[in-house]
Amino acid sequence: MNFRTCALGLAATVLCSSALSQRVFSEAEVQTSRANPYAPHRAAIFRLMAPIAPARADEGCLLEIASGLEPLRAVVIASLCADANAIENGEEDDAAGADARQLHLRLSRVGTNLHLEGTRRERLSWWRAFLAGSSERVSRQHLRAPVDAHLAALLGEAEPLGQAAVDARSFRVSANGILAVAGAFDGGRRAMLLTGTHLRWVSLDSARAVVLAQVELPADPHPFAHPPTRGSLVGGCPSQGDCQFYASVAGRSRVLDVRVGEQIEISESELCPEGAMRLRDACTSSVLGRDYLSRELRNRAGELVSEAPISFYGRTMRHILRADGTTHRVELATSRAGRLVWRQNGRDAGMNGFGAALASSDLDLDGQLEVLACSDNELGEGDELRLLRVLDDGGVRTIWTSEALTGSVLVAGEGDIDGDGIDELLAVESEGTRSRIWVVQ
Repeated sequence: MNFRTCALGLAATVLCSSALSQRVFSEAEVQTSRANPYAPHRAAIFRLMAPIAPARADEGCLLEIASGLEPLRAVVIASLCADANAIENGEEDDAAGADARQLHLRLSRVGTNLHLEGTRRERLSWWRAFLAGSSERVSRQHLRAPVDAHLAALLGEAEPLGQAAVDARSFRVSANGILAVAGAFDGGRRAMLLTGTHLRWVSLDSARAVVLAQVELPADPHPFAHPPTRGSLVGGCPSQGDCQFYASVAGRSRVLDVRVGEQIEISESELCPEGAMRLRDACTSSVLGRDYLSRELRNRAGELVSEAPISFYGRTMRHILRADGTTHRVELATSRAGRLVWRQNGRDAGMNGFGAALASSDLDLDGQLEVLACSDNELGEGDELRLLRVLDDGGVRTIWTSEALTGSVLVAGEGDIDGDGIDELLAVESEGTRSRIWVVQ
């Protein structure tokens, strides 16, 4: 969905758009927005601010676009801020004044993202033009924000996700015994793999996952006699700076703090009690003498904070933004008996036929959670991946099923592999000494 380019004079501004339900925002509405930043215009709020003094340049913006039907729940999804060097407000030698400053905006929807491109042109006074060698000064900015269910109320619904729209690709990797996988959250097409003995940092740019770095896990002072069967990876990469993950292996004394820069650095963390594993929102421990995890979820001090629907092999929990601006919590877990149980709005429901691997993301940002799960086939009997949608009414619908897999899937995770602002779903298929990383988006 494209928006035609509109010119905004910073003194008397008219925002025009042919895509907002054929709606044109009048100058009066714009002035109202300036006076009251929370004045809603149907499904969207356009907040325009007059040029700000240089002293406040670090905190002021020329334009903010927010979505939300209710003023106090409006969520700013993009803003066009002025550079301190681009602000010349109230100078006597600028004879043209505010009429000389214009902001040209272009809004476009590309896939699941809203792109805001802004060009600010300022006509310079004669002596500034002489010094600069140009009659105007131009500054540009480009912003991007995911079009979630809340913003889709303004832009219109995207194509619904279905079997034909799901993109699933696999990458061969020379590793076996993988206990956990997580994607980098900076769009670098990288993932972290955890085994019982190593961490591998891999690139997913080609058909084969290329190992960028590898490090052996430090020796545990109190190891269990049997090989580990469960692990977890929580974390990712900010837009700037090193990547950080928390790695847990069932049977290890401590959660490991993993930082990835030029090399992988590992240290022990006090994030969970001794012997516990780190999940996205809490800590848990293996059930004594069993290979599954306790439903009791605890904080770093060991205090009980909540309970999962069941004791579990796999568990995922997400907060999802709905179209009305509210968020809801969805939690899912798979039991040792192959039952998938989901909890939404305080109610539990479930169905049979699922295995240990479980990951979740709102792939199409429609306010409903998508869940990647495997079958309950025995090891060595093949497998399949299923993409489910948890509906608002508490039901679940299958929207995609993979081809028959020859290996077994025991591990799944999430991560924004391609940098589009949406977590892709990852799963690891193992067969003998070979493995494949599946990326579903």
